[in-house]
Amino acid sequence: MKQEIHLSNREVKDNEYSVLRRISRSRFQLEDRIRSYPHKMKESSLFDTVKKFFVVQELLDQKLRSEGTGTSIALATSMAATTVRNEFLHTKGDFDFFDHKQIDYQQGFPLPSNQMLELYVRAMDTSMPTSLESITSSFIDWVHKDSISSLESNGYDVTKPIIFKIGSTQYVVPITVNEKKKGSCFDLNKYVQESSKSKPLNVEIPPPERINLERINLERVRNQVELKADYVHGHQRVKDAFNRLATIVANRDFFKDRYDAQEIFQNYLLIGPPGTGKTTLVKTLAGNCGLEFVKIPCVELGSSYFSKSASNIHEVYRGAQKMIEQGAPGVVIFFDEFDHIAKSREDNGSKEYDSLVTTLNENLDGGSTVAGVITIGATNYEGKLDPAILRRFEKLYVGYPETDEEVIGIHKSIIRRMEDCARVKMFTDLDYSEILDFGEIDQRYKSGSVINKVLHKASIEHDINSNSFGYSGKDHPLITTQQVIHAYQNFQMSNPHKNYQKIGEKVSLN
Repeated sequence: MKQEIHLSNREVKDNEYSVLRRISRSRFQLEDRIRSYPHKMKESSLFDTVKKFFVVQELLDQKLRSEGTGTSIALATSMAATTVRNEFLHTKGDFDFFDHKQIDYQQGFPLPSNQMLELYVRAMDTSMPTSLESITSSFIDWVHKDSISSLESNGYDVTKPIIFKIGSTQYVVPITVNEKKKGSCFDLNKYVQESSKSKPLNVEIPPPERINLERINLERVRNQVELKADYVHGHQRVKDAFNRLATIVANRDFFKDRYDAQEIFQNYLLIGPPGTGKTTLVKTLAGNCGLEFVKIPCVELGSSYFSKSASNIHEVYRGAQKMIEQGAPGVVIFFDEFDHIAKSREDNGSKEYDSLVTTLNENLDGGSTVAGVITIGATNYEGKLDPAILRRFEKLYVGYPETDEEVIGIHKSIIRRMEDCARVKMFTDLDYSEILDFGEIDQRYKSGSVINKVLHKASIEHDINSNSFGYSGKDHPLITTQQVIHAYQNFQMSNPHKNYQKIGEKVSLN
């Protein structure tokens, strides 16, 4: 291969049209996605930069292939990344979405390029409120490292830099990479949550011959669940469903003898907005039943090669079955942000996702035949899920608290946990009359995650402003209602809502 390659500005300009057609398809809609992404500075320069990367990549691949270079797409990718890296010299690319992703450069063009584009689009869908500049910088760094790592692993001489020009601008590709190519093995053990391994509930259940699920008194189980998960208030239908599941797990041998294994356990899909307690409810179920709790962040489920990501679905279920074979009483597989791997096959237009959904369906059916493997998914976007996936789950809605008592209960539970951790009283008895007003304006302020952030913010600001670290024991000054309200107002201004209104202003929300 020649050590110097030249692209004219005219060639780059002429190639833009074909690349624009590819990146504007319904599968990607790149320009529209960049335009609608809320956290960015200059959308036009971002789009132009990403477009330039794909234009240069395609042109260089064509030239290298014409010269008989067997590693053309990997070389073209590293060179294209070099041309646009200067655009982000002042932007820190510390977004870790791409860390475990690799592209199979042995595939013919444009498959590797389309897979990069699909991952970039998916990163935008899963990363808010990360800035788009940071995502793009991380993407360019990743494709540069990944392509060079692929060249190195395929025996390319990494000691010889490549010199090429675009117009009158000269670039040099340093064939170096800071990290070795990661293995392709999906390690399920790193997702097992240690805190879930608590002792099973000591629940009194009638002898097998007198069991009637419709008549079992779940009140004792219910009370114990709420003692362990009082951070999540309400959602009694969800708790009842999980209590029923706890009863079956506790008597698994009886149910296995009486029913087909596939009929014993139900897959559950928790649907609701962020911060309403979906993960906490599932983790509590696992802890109360003494089961292994395996939380799978779906955005990380991709295998080492994006084109083989469906294989990791098999690995998740094989790993769960192995846990049971090694003596685990049961395994809860919890797919967080489930819509990232279960999108409708009619809408995504991607063979990769079609394969992923098909594989998931097969394992959902197969997983339920293994007594003790329980699949639970959580999503904020039910409408995005594939209909075949939805048919395999019982849907449970986990919404915002419905009553003032539940919202107050969440505040008290978090305060109790904070004070237990600090081993000192931290808050006065709060007056919730004004605090509840925030939830009437914006339901996000009823969510446990937001309440937790606000109370910690109020506490930390109080400690700083009152020099609390100079006190000890009972002399520690307490946080007042007005300080909590002030923390809510600051949070409200930092996270505006379309119905934003500062508490205290007498303005109609209609």
